[in-house]
Amino acid sequence: MRFVLGLLIFVFITLPLLFATFTTVAVSTWAFDRAFYDAILDEAQLYEALLQAEIPQYFSEQVFVEGRSQSVEIDADPVGRAWALALQEVLTADYLRGEVNNVVDDLFAIFDGEEVRGFSVSIDLRPFKEALGGPQGEAFAATFAANLPDCAPGQVPTASNGPFPNCIAADTTAAAVEAEIREDLPVLIAATPDELVLGDAISEEGLRAVSEASLRGLFNTALLFLLIVAAVLWLINALIGGGGRRGIFLWLGGTFVIPASIVLLLGIGLLSEAVALVVGAGAEATVVVGGLESTEEFAAALTQIAQTALQRIGGGFVLVGGLATGISVVFLLVGLLSTRMPPSDPPQVYVPATNDAA
Repeated sequence: MRFVLGLLIFVFITLPLLFATFTTVAVSTWAFDRAFYDAILDEAQLYEALLQAEIPQYFSEQVFVEGRSQSVEIDADPVGRAWALALQEVLTADYLRGEVNNVVDDLFAIFDGEEVRGFSVSIDLRPFKEALGGPQGEAFAATFAANLPDCAPGQVPTASNGPFPNCIAADTTAAAVEAEIREDLPVLIAATPDELVLGDAISEEGLRAVSEASLRGLFNTALLFLLIVAAVLWLINALIGGGGRRGIFLWLGGTFVIPASIVLLLGIGLLSEAVALVVGAGAEATVVVGGLESTEEFAAALTQIAQTALQRIGGGFVLVGGLATGISVVFLLVGLLSTRMPPSDPPQVYVPATNDAA
């Protein structure tokens, strides 16, 4: 009866609770670690891919459409390619990396309960607009003009919906087109917003609830409560299921090793090549970023980021699962090496001998 009751408690209470505890501890090894986010977002391939197509295309859609200037398809024609290359003279990989670091700073401000005025994944374009008015603007114009195609017969060199040329006419030169682009840069600067938001923003009202408390503190408090509850129920389960010192240690080890092994195997699975292949296959599928389909380069960068993240996440599960498995083995060994207490002899009463001889 004791064994059956202990088994039922383990299956329906202790096992899920211990698994949830181990999983939460594993998540805590990376969820609030700034180095984790810095590592996965420090992928140079990501920023190179963004600058090749995603950022120029998104920038074109947001700025040119709203500014009633010309919108170009980055991969559709040489004009789009010239636009992308010209933007790279101003929007550099280091510039994007700095903006991503700012987003991570805002994220950790939310984690720590600091007051923030909304949250969004965005690019501050004020430095970009300032750069266009200086030497980088001249480099922008030179690169744009150098990569424009020659006009086809009968083609108008200036787009009908904007000031920038889309080709170089036969009766002009690249230098003249470059000068024309430099003269039209104020139009681009005026049409460019101060901030380019990539995705939906979270308002200040939406963050008010979490800004009143530290998410990191709430998480740590919840984890501590979970650890205490799990430890108490784990011990009670062993006391109910086991009988005596040997049985208690065997139940402590046995009920600990099962959820620990599950977490350990889960971590090993996240580190396996099979999962990496699945992640790679998923990234090769169509990815939509801000309504735009990503390029193969961007998908490859996402694959690398996901694999880097999985290595850290899987490592956390392996660490927690391995330590818990080791602890359970110690309890099992103590239980197995403990000898059963032999039944105690009944107490004996010694009656002193008396001399009956008279």
